[in-house]
Amino acid sequence: MEVHQPHLMDLPEEILERIFTFLTYHEVCRLFDCIGREILKRAFRQLEEQILCYRKELKQQLPRRESERRKHPLSSRSEVLSAIETRVSLLDMSIMRYTEEGYCAFFPGKVLDELRHVFCILKRSPAIPRPQEFLHELRDISSMAMEYFDEALLPSIHAAKDHQVVQCYWIHWDVLRLLGIVLYALQMVLVYLEYRGW
Repeated sequence: MEVHQPHLMDLPEEILERIFTFLTYHEVCRLFDCIGREILKRAFRQLEEQILCYRKELKQQLPRRESERRKHPLSSRSEVLSAIETRVSLLDMSIMRYTEEGYCAFFPGKVLDELRHVFCILKRSPAIPRPQEFLHELRDISSMAMEYFDEALLPSIHAAKDHQVVQCYWIHWDVLRLLGIVLYALQMVLVYLEYRGW
C-alpha cells in the first residue's frame, strides 16, 4: 500500500486562509515567492548533484575503451544520461545564471518534474524505453521553456540590468558633483580665512 505524504495543498482552503490572515497580502505574496524560488533553485541543484553521482556510478561500470563501451548493455543508459545532462546544462546556462543573480526565479517547474521523472526511471528501471521516445517530452518542454525565457523574460532582465547601470552611473555622478561642491566650498572658506588673516 502506498503511503500518501501530507501536502500543503491537501489542507482545507479554510485552514490555509486562516493561516494567511496572520500576514498582510504583500507578505503572503513575498513569502510564497521567496519560498517558491528557494525550493525550485534547491531542487535544480540537488538534481544536478544526483545526475553527477549517477554518472560516476555508470562510469565505474562501463569499460574504458570506447569501442567496448558502445557494445556494453549500459551504453544506452549512458546515452540517455548524456542527453539529460545536456538539457540540465542548457537550463543552467540560460535560466539558472539569472536565477543565481536574483533577476528571476527558476520558472519551468514542469521541466523540473519531467527531469526528475525521467531520471528516476533511468536509475530504477531494469530496461529503459527507446531514448527518442523516452526523452521526447523533456526535450519539448525544456526547449519551450528556454525559448520563452529568451523571448519574453531576457529582454526585461537586460533592461533591468541596464537601468541599474544607469542608476549607478547617476549615483556616481551625483557623488562626484557633491564632492566637487564640497571642495569648492572648502576652497572658498580657505580664501576667506586668508583674506581675514587667519
